[in-house]
Amino acid sequence: MERQGEETVENFVDSCLSLENLIDIHSPFIKRRSEVDRYDFSGPKEDDPFVVSKFQSKGYMDGYVNPPEYLKEQARRQEAEKQKAKQFPEQPERDVLLFLLEHAPLSAWQRDVLDIVREEAYYFAPQGQTKIMNEGWASYWHSTIMTTKTLDPSELLTTPTTTRGPWPRSRAG
Repeated sequence: MERQGEETVENFVDSCLSLENLIDIHSPFIKRRSEVDRYDFSGPKEDDPFVVSKFQSKGYMDGYVNPPEYLKEQARRQEAEKQKAKQFPEQPERDVLLFLLEHAPLSAWQRDVLDIVREEAYYFAPQGQTKIMNEGWASYWHSTIMTTKTLDPSELLTTPTTTRGPWPRSRAG
């Protein structure tokens, strides 16, 4: 914070915290993408020109065997394949924070802060997954204990949802 400025760091931390729910909570259990070998240079080259495949024929028959419409269609298909290969990212990414760590133009301190926020989000993910279940179970037992063990029906207050007046006595207990 001393080097970058307190406000700059706080604004970046706030931005990271606003994205902390954009993780793939199942990624510790499901392998969604393969490990990339950084020494694999066998991928497609950008400079390789596409060659339109033609049927073999003699010169005087070439216009009939390989009509210009066919050659244009083949060139269009190959261009579409080339554009598809250029799509970034190739596959949708569920873990947005990991995607940002790998591809965003961040400085070293920003990368460290984002990584800390991501690690913390994965640490608390199991609690977030069970939150609704836990709160529902607690609410059920609170209601059961209060209505059967602790309170008399006369002590139970109900809040009417309409302007007609209090609930009938049969619903209050």
